[in-house]
Amino acid sequence: MFINVSNHPSRKWSQEQLQAAQELLYEDDAIVDIQFPNVAPDGATFDVQLLAEKLYEKIESMTFGTCFPTTVMVQGEFSLTHTLTNLLLKADYGCIVACSERSLQESILPDGTTSKKAVFKFVQFRKLYNPFI
Repeated sequence: MFINVSNHPSRKWSQEQLQAAQELLYEDDAIVDIQFPNVAPDGATFDVQLLAEKLYEKIESMTFGTCFPTTVMVQGEFSLTHTLTNLLLKADYGCIVACSERSLQESILPDGTTSKKAVFKFVQFRKLYNPFI
């Protein structure tokens, strides 16, 4: 199973990213999207820990009893990403991140303001190192 915990649902991924994800799947497995939750900027560390634990429990309940390894992509607000990824790595889940090349297009609008448009091109998935093994 490939679990995507991000604000980028797999239905909106490029063909290159979908193909790279498919290569990480076994037999009839699927990509499962979990919406990355909003993290209050004024929230306490404890609040982030609770969010991470809830997400971890959700992932664990989805993968309980599966015979193939699960790959989890976690991308979003940094403190929650870090906390959740540590929980997953400690439980021996494979964690990855999507690596993209960003190109920035900048233009000056008629009123003198600047508009910036970022275009991201998927390059690869990068496996995260597991310090717990």
